[in-house]
Amino acid sequence: MFKVSPAVRLVKLTLLLAGMVSIVAGWYHFVMSWMDLVAPATVIGVRRDFGGDRLGSNYQIYYQFLTVHKRAADGSFVVENPMTIGDVPRVGSFLQVRYSSRDPHFNSPLSGSGFDLSGAVVAEFLWLVGLVLLWAAWKAT
Repeated sequence: MFKVSPAVRLVKLTLLLAGMVSIVAGWYHFVMSWMDLVAPATVIGVRRDFGGDRLGSNYQIYYQFLTVHKRAADGSFVVENPMTIGDVPRVGSFLQVRYSSRDPHFNSPLSGSGFDLSGAVVAEFLWLVGLVLLWAAWKAT
C-alpha cells in the first residue's frame, strides 16, 4: 500500500466538504422554492445591527404567523442597508409568508408572485455541482 501525502488529503477533504455543502444548499433552495402555502405574518421584533461598518446597517426582522392547523410558527429575515427607515417593517405590521405545509419551520417572506422556476433550476445545478465535487474527492489519489 502506498502512503497518501497530506496535500492530497487536504484536497480530498476540501472537495468532500464543498460537495456536501453544495448538496445541502441545493436541497434547502429546492424546499424553499416549492413551498405551497401563504399566510399573513405579524412583525414581532426589529433589531438593528451596525456590524463593523458605520455607513450602513442591517435590520433583523422577526415575524410570527399561524399555519392552517392553527399552530404558531415564526421566522426572520434581514433587510440589508435600506435606503430609508421606511423600507424596514415596523413591529405590528403585516407581511406575506410562504411556508411548507409539511414543515412550517421552512418559511420565507413572499417577495413576488408565488412560485419561481429559477429556484428549482438553481437547486438542480447545486446538486449537480455537489455530486461532481464528491466524485472528484473520491477519485483524487
